[in-house]
Amino acid sequence: MKFRISWYFHFALFVCSFYIFAIDIQIGIAYFIAILPLFFFTSRGVKLPKEYVPVLLIAAGSIWAFFLLRPLLLVVRPDMFYYPRIGNINSTDHIEVLMQVFVYSGLLLLGLYVAVTIGANKKKKGQYFESDRSGLLLKNKPLIILGAGLIVLFDLYFLLGLNIGVSGAYSPFAFIKLFLPLGLIVPVLALYLLKFRRFLTPIERAIVFSLMGLVILTSLLQGHKSAFISVAEVVFLFYLLEKGNFKISLPKTLFWVGSIVILMLVSFPVATAIRGFMKLDGFSFDIFSIIFESLKRLSDEGFLLSILNRITGRFCGYDGLLAVKLYVPPEIYSIFDEIIILKRLGASLIPKFYIEGISPGKAVGMLYSGHSVNIVHAGALGLFASISLIGKGFVSYIYIVFIGCFFGICFRIANKFKGYEARMLLSIIISMRLVGWLISGNLDANLKSFVVIVLHLTFYFLVCWLIYKVCRPKRKLWKYNLGET
Repeated sequence: MKFRISWYFHFALFVCSFYIFAIDIQIGIAYFIAILPLFFFTSRGVKLPKEYVPVLLIAAGSIWAFFLLRPLLLVVRPDMFYYPRIGNINSTDHIEVLMQVFVYSGLLLLGLYVAVTIGANKKKKGQYFESDRSGLLLKNKPLIILGAGLIVLFDLYFLLGLNIGVSGAYSPFAFIKLFLPLGLIVPVLALYLLKFRRFLTPIERAIVFSLMGLVILTSLLQGHKSAFISVAEVVFLFYLLEKGNFKISLPKTLFWVGSIVILMLVSFPVATAIRGFMKLDGFSFDIFSIIFESLKRLSDEGFLLSILNRITGRFCGYDGLLAVKLYVPPEIYSIFDEIIILKRLGASLIPKFYIEGISPGKAVGMLYSGHSVNIVHAGALGLFASISLIGKGFVSYIYIVFIGCFFGICFRIANKFKGYEARMLLSIIISMRLVGWLISGNLDANLKSFVVIVLHLTFYFLVCWLIYKVCRPKRKLWKYNLGET
């Protein structure tokens, strides 16, 4: 028997609510109130054009993952609070923070809902369900696959040959990677494999699979804990945007959820071990023994709980709200000032434009995590906590609605493109940016990544378009019927 994605999501929400209710009645009631906006905006009672149903599901699911999974552990183990140096948490703190999640999540989803529904034709069939014609990816298939391969190989060379790109390690030449559209590689390769696999020759398929493996390997060597999860995220976003609120059987759901959990449990200790090794010694084949040792530690007593704590701790939105409630250093307001954030964005993009002071991510690492100013580190409080520091009181509510409207407008713009690939590629990238904004909250870095990926998209689209115009193929692949995935 198959159930829709939204049904699984609602079931998970209520199971979590009952779990916390069984531990603490007051916190359980507050948790139930906090999930109400997520349930409401993903229920059938909210009328949406079909092409935007996945958008609300993505936003609500991300809020649940980054703000409402963490309480399941902290209610039982408050000692695992991510910022223990600033104080201890109690039941009152949980209740107040859950009420903040209720308000902020409701306003964000409201802004997103308003932006995607005003002026939209609700009777029109969702375009994501149509495979009308191919354009960008199949017209320029050899060029794009070759370009993706060169970019991945350049990234690997920078890492292994020049030690550029290791997470937490400083390099004066790190700006070189700004010119590589690394944020586009996984979505493009995923589209080839998931949608256009039958249009690829066996050699092309092997190349695309190999490039995807190299991307995961490079990400692991850089010390990124989400190496596998980022690929799984793109695959899930594709199917959700392609098929909408689709149905899937319970055994398949359990299999995929279990696979993702196992990948996370494995990738976190492996990535941590690799990052420490690469920062000290650079790359050598001794790294494989380090990986093996990190995997052996999974069987140690208490190590699995520690990894689970670190995984959920990376979903830092809830801990960030608790931290801001317990302690707000006076100097942090000037760091999270709107004008300063915009100036810092300009300094990260414009050559010779410099601004003094530390970034919001650096400030969180120093003031909340206790890291030294000399350590290359960037902390994160999550979007809701960061917005509460940027806009005090009622102003923060206006900002969070504005962010919801901003992403809703981005999805509307993506849906205006006639070509299937452009629509899908843009929608996947916007969804990934929305997820990134929610989990991080460092708006200077988030805005920078958004601007950079827009510039990459524009530049490389124009390059492909010009080459296609000069070397127009005789065989018009874009008139083929792509059919269902």
